[in-house]
Amino acid sequence: MMNDALKESERRYRDLVENALVGIYAADINGRISYINNTFSSMFGFDSREEMISIGLASRFKNHKDRRVFVKTLLKAGKLSNFELELLKKDGQTINVLLNATSKDNIISGMVLDITEHKLSEQLLRQSEEKYRNIFENAVEGIFQSTEDGRFLSVNPALAKMYGYGSPEEFIASITDIEKQLYVNPWERLIFKELLEKNGIIERFEIQVYKKNRSKFWISFNARAVKDSNGLILYYEGTVEDITSRKQAEEEKMRLEAQLRQSQRMEAIGQLAGGIAHDFNNVLIGIKGIAMRALKKTPSENPLYDKLELILKGAQRGHDLVKRILTFSRKGESNFKPVRVGQIIRETVRMMQVSVPPNIEISENILTKDDTVLADQIQIYQVVLNLCFNGVHAMEDKGGALKVSLADESVDPSEHLQHPGLKKGDYLKITVSDTGRGMTPETIKRIFDPFFTTKRPEDGTGLGLSVVKSIVKEHNGLITVSSELSKGTSFCVYLSKNH
Repeated sequence: MMNDALKESERRYRDLVENALVGIYAADINGRISYINNTFSSMFGFDSREEMISIGLASRFKNHKDRRVFVKTLLKAGKLSNFELELLKKDGQTINVLLNATSKDNIISGMVLDITEHKLSEQLLRQSEEKYRNIFENAVEGIFQSTEDGRFLSVNPALAKMYGYGSPEEFIASITDIEKQLYVNPWERLIFKELLEKNGIIERFEIQVYKKNRSKFWISFNARAVKDSNGLILYYEGTVEDITSRKQAEEEKMRLEAQLRQSQRMEAIGQLAGGIAHDFNNVLIGIKGIAMRALKKTPSENPLYDKLELILKGAQRGHDLVKRILTFSRKGESNFKPVRVGQIIRETVRMMQVSVPPNIEISENILTKDDTVLADQIQIYQVVLNLCFNGVHAMEDKGGALKVSLADESVDPSEHLQHPGLKKGDYLKITVSDTGRGMTPETIKRIFDPFFTTKRPEDGTGLGLSVVKSIVKEHNGLITVSSELSKGTSFCVYLSKNH
């Protein structure tokens, strides 16, 4: 009975070893095999156990150094678990194995698990991770992952650089509330979150944000909400593009289109005004001539004399107005010749100094010796005089200071936003500044419109600045204006020195 039980036990263990899914072996320290199961020989590509036993284990090590380390470590410890090795199959192919072994009386026995496919999958995963990591690290666009409550989980170097930070780590550590720290308009963050909550994805969402130095720039980003199995948002992820240059180009296009529309409008008004002015001038000539003849025949003590003088003065004012309208409509004749602009400024300032109220101080500052340009002298007088009169009018209530300066200015095409429409070259820059009431942005937009004025009807026609702009444009120059309420206004006129 005992022998039968032993035989049965031996059979069960033999079946267990023979049919095991892992390789089982026994060999001496020199690699001579005393036992292997079928799984072990099949693992190495042999047709039978006997064939592999005849060859031995020593030749299965890809690197002989690994075999020496394995044997030495095992003999010292007596037992090894999950010892990873590279071994060779019969055809020379490499297989990766995890080896468990025990050593007793110079006999090594244990199990071997083939992990080649696992290692290959691990390698492919590493390569894939490295590929996407390289894309993430080297992408031109910004890439991010962020939480709902406004913290970044990860950002790539491009995004950190876009916002002016030295590294992704600095950016993530610095930004703890995206809405408050980055958004110029924080309410746009709420719209962003609502769209992602509703649609799960958002494309070309354009907003203005702050850089590290608090300067503003425009971005467009695409994002999606990553959700769990229950539909709850785990985090947001997406890409960001700096579109500041595009936005500036769009604004410049809109400005040029508005300028073109204004130019067309001015031209149409100018043509209409010019035609009316000529007809009106003919009427005024008749009135003026009759009034002058009547004055000569009327004694000064006659009550009609004063009335005739009023008629003559009115006709003269009308004649002066016609001249301004003709200048505005460009129907007047220009006489271009070398003109000393500094001299015009000095004479204008002297004339103004004797005619303005005492609470207004007028000064000049000529900062260039080369003040000659090719221009119509009378028209340049008109430009300076009109700008000075406007400045004085802005200070008539509380007084102040009017400053007229002349300086050299070089213009480069790259500075087209500062000097729109000017060609590269050297210019004279006339600046007329006052410390008066200033203007609102809405007023600044309209000051060059014909017949637009903030003055009382008896104080102005609304043609002064329109005429100034028309003259400057005829001289291929530029006029700009800057103003701040309660602080004053500054006009700059650029006249080319390149004859």
